[in-house]
Amino acid sequence: MTDSRRAEAGSDSEEQARLHFFKGNELYLVRRFKEASEEFRAALRHKSGHPRSLYNLAMSELGLDHLEEAESLLRQAIAADPDYREAHGNLILLYKRLDDYAAAEQCLERARAKWPDDPNIIRMAEGFQREAFARQAEARRKQLTAYLARESGMKVLNGPFAGMLVNDKTSWGDGDIASRILGCYEEELNDALERAIARSPSVVVNVGCAEGHFAIGLARRLPDSTVFAHDISDDARRLCRETAEANGVAGHVTIDAACTHEILRRHLAGRDRALAVLDCEGAELYLLDPAAVPELECCDLIIECHDFLDRTITPTLFDRFSRTHDVEKVVEAGRNPNKYPLLHHMHSSDRWLVVSEGRPEFMHWLVCWSKR
Repeated sequence: MTDSRRAEAGSDSEEQARLHFFKGNELYLVRRFKEASEEFRAALRHKSGHPRSLYNLAMSELGLDHLEEAESLLRQAIAADPDYREAHGNLILLYKRLDDYAAAEQCLERARAKWPDDPNIIRMAEGFQREAFARQAEARRKQLTAYLARESGMKVLNGPFAGMLVNDKTSWGDGDIASRILGCYEEELNDALERAIARSPSVVVNVGCAEGHFAIGLARRLPDSTVFAHDISDDARRLCRETAEANGVAGHVTIDAACTHEILRRHLAGRDRALAVLDCEGAELYLLDPAAVPELECCDLIIECHDFLDRTITPTLFDRFSRTHDVEKVVEAGRNPNKYPLLHHMHSSDRWLVVSEGRPEFMHWLVCWSKR
């Protein structure tokens, strides 16, 4: 082949690679990952080792959840262009998805050495430090919880629900078992709970019951009341039933899935005094609507407000209930682990770890007392 023919062939191959590359980009943007992957592979057949094609092919494979293939391709992209910053960053994130933290940290250290002032790399490093601390804290907290479980016999030691048996299984995280055993779980609400109990509601509705801390605790304190516990989690409902049975209150606790306006109206119908306790991850804004559930006028409410999900929750609920209820805002407060003799022998960091509830931000509750 003459030099001119070779040049023409090379030019044609370059053009074909370019066409496949841009077609792959178009397909990727509309999430047609399989077809995008085919186009990027075609581009690489015409232009082998092209870093951008390797990178885009890796991202398409990620879209298809082909994690190992994506990892190999990202490493090839970096080998072809060691200064390919996006490839380094996504390889770090991919190693995290693969739970290979050692490889992720090695890759991060290389990136920090190359780009020490890059704000994205700095944020990633800070995130790694937080996550490493969280993993260590989680492991230590598990050990401390096991100790408290043995020493307490899985009974709540203090607070409104003292004496209640705690389920040793959870439907979310570690279920704050340690703070529930100590009796300091959401202790900001203790005064409100005692007042609500003293008002003798004939029905209690707990939405977002999880393992039954509030539903079963209130069932024990209010033996003449009917208790309805709701949770969308199958595991939570199963564990709540176990907790009810262990505490001897299964006979007056009804456990069900999602609570709707219609269901809530049935629960509250004809009741002179009712109590609803809600921890339902933002669904409180939908469910607590007096226009849809007028029976709420006679119902006391204890509401965990998830404003970090929707900043309109608290002001909207306050407006809805300020006419018919006396509304109080109860804010997250500190804990004093030193008041529990069971913790006195522990290192101070362990004592604080036991009582931490790991909240995403400074949180609060609305407590609404019916004026009826």
